[in-house]
Amino acid sequence: MRGDIAHAGTPGLQLHLSNILTAMSQMHLSQYDSQNTNRAEGDRAKGDKSKCTVANALLEEALSIQRAHTQYGLAAQTLTLLASSHGNLEMFDEARSTLKEAIDLSSCCDGKESTTVASCHNQMASICHAQVTAIRAQSEIHVQYMLTNSMRNYYAWIHSTTRSSCSSQRMCARSYQWPRSLRSSS
Repeated sequence: MRGDIAHAGTPGLQLHLSNILTAMSQMHLSQYDSQNTNRAEGDRAKGDKSKCTVANALLEEALSIQRAHTQYGLAAQTLTLLASSHGNLEMFDEARSTLKEAIDLSSCCDGKESTTVASCHNQMASICHAQVTAIRAQSEIHVQYMLTNSMRNYYAWIHSTTRSSCSSQRMCARSYQWPRSLRSSS
């Protein structure tokens, strides 16, 4: 169905539809943002990402209409919203490439030193920071998993060696035999 709406009606109606789709996506993104700001500081759970997925579909449709009618200024604004939505979905590569396109369009429409281009660069830095934060969180989870797993394996090994070397209910220690190469030659 994507792109079917872009070919229906007069150009004025299509651009009006594009504005409605963009406004609807902004509503979904602001709902997602408000869900995340209402969470506790240490809470890792995120808001309802389906709102971002819906916003993506709406923005893609609005973007196809704007491109069909060469509305590059509107397309640049829509691309920044789309990049924000991609960032919320942790699709960081897609977000950066979308923002790069928004920067190029904004540079053509408003100039390279415009506030819209500066805003895009600011958003790019925010997305890169969010990616770094996500990578750190993933590596912390991985380290915790590795520590937990290695400790579990270590205690299982200790339990198996003490059980196999003890014939009574008392705890017995197993003496460690150093390899010959590490023994002192006295």
